[in-house]
Amino acid sequence: MIPFISVSYIFGSHTSLNKGWKWENVIIPDNKLYFIEEGELFIEMNGKKTIAKSGDIVLIPSYTKHSCSLTEKALCKKYWIHFSLKRGSSVFFKDYPVPVCAQASNKEETAKLFDNAILSSRLSDPLKSLKTSKYLLDIVLEFFSHVEPISDSVGDSQIDRAIEFIDLNFSSDFTLEELSSKFCYTPNHFIKKFKEKTGYTPIKYLTAKKLSEAKLLLEHSKLPVNEIMEKVGFSDPAYFSKTFKKAMGCSPRNYRESLTKNK
Repeated sequence: MIPFISVSYIFGSHTSLNKGWKWENVIIPDNKLYFIEEGELFIEMNGKKTIAKSGDIVLIPSYTKHSCSLTEKALCKKYWIHFSLKRGSSVFFKDYPVPVCAQASNKEETAKLFDNAILSSRLSDPLKSLKTSKYLLDIVLEFFSHVEPISDSVGDSQIDRAIEFIDLNFSSDFTLEELSSKFCYTPNHFIKKFKEKTGYTPIKYLTAKKLSEAKLLLEHSKLPVNEIMEKVGFSDPAYFSKTFKKAMGCSPRNYRESLTKNK
């Protein structure tokens, strides 16, 4: 079973830091995300130091001792959000190095996501929790599109889960982005780890699984070829025939005919 991903917004705001501002050796029970709108912020965690600059998203995992201060520019405008994120009952960020800092793809759009998450949390709206979580999840997905875990101890089991998921749902169509996001990978890292495990890219594995099931149905059922095509997840007869022929050396109809001749 694939662990359920849960995300919860706790609180957040938009802050302009004054000269002399600093936090020293702070530990909090929540995960924190900073988005640097303007200026710079010096951050130290676990003996590692970084300077977050305008457009950077910074993750500070829960219970991580950290210190923050302004740089010599003495200016920083930032969004900040406290939140929780879990994979099943596990702490989600235990396989990521700290500090984790990534440049947002689009500074204006990312600022808008932070704004929306913070503002929606303050509304008297029966759906505010759902809306706030949606914006927060969009921020987290944007962040994870730029970073990769440092450890593969969880990654190996995630690839096993991805394989199991495809095996059980081969008749559906999934994009690389949908699969990599589902198993908490960036697309390139997902391809790399999946290929190391199976010898296939995720999409080629999905196609191979469809064809393997089609082959079994051609061998052991009397279903029409078009019905088999739909059952394994193809919608275009020409594409199904072409793909099957490329893998098996003959069309689905010819493959079934060859079985009859050899009986």
